[in-house]
Amino acid sequence: MKELILTWNKGTMTRTLYSTHPGIAHPQLRIGRDPVTCDLVLPSITQEDLTVSKLHVEIYFAPPADQFYLRNLKGKSNPPKLYGNWVDDVPVPLDHDGELQLGRRVFQISVVLHTPIVIAPTAPADLKAEGAPTSALPLTCPHCASGYTYEEATKFNGRCPKDGFFLHGASIYIP
Repeated sequence: MKELILTWNKGTMTRTLYSTHPGIAHPQLRIGRDPVTCDLVLPSITQEDLTVSKLHVEIYFAPPADQFYLRNLKGKSNPPKLYGNWVDDVPVPLDHDGELQLGRRVFQISVVLHTPIVIAPTAPADLKAEGAPTSALPLTCPHCASGYTYEEATKFNGRCPKDGFFLHGASIYIP
C-alpha cells in the first residue's frame, strides 16, 4: 500500500491519500477553493489562498501503474508547479518527496510505501530445539514444569511421561 501525505501551513495542516480505500475504486483528491467541487478546500483568507484557483488540481492513484499522479485542472492561466516545474495538461507522476505549488500556496509532498512484514509461523517442533526454554512450548506439566509440543502430548496420551500428570496449555486436550 502507498500513501501520499500533503503538508502545508508550516507543517500544521496535513492530508493523507491512500492507494487503497475500502469501497473506493480510484482514490482521488481535488484541491482548490470551491467547497462544492473540491475535497481539500483552501479558505479564501490569506493572500496565498486567494492565488489558488477554485478547482486547481486533482491527485489520484492509478492502480495499473501503482502510482499517484497530479492532474492540472486549471489549464495554462494558473498552472501548478511540481518539483520546481510547471505542470501542463498531461498528468505527472508523484513518485518522490518534494514541493507542490498552487499559486503562492506551497505544499510539502511525502510519498510513503508500506512494505508488509511477513513473519513465518514457528512450528511446534522448532520450539523443542536445544536450549529452548520450556515456557515457550505450548503444553507444560503442572508438577515438574516440563514443556511439550502438541504432537508429543498426543503420543503420551495427554500426560507427562515423567510423572503422569495431565499437561496444561493454551487449549484443552481431550484424549
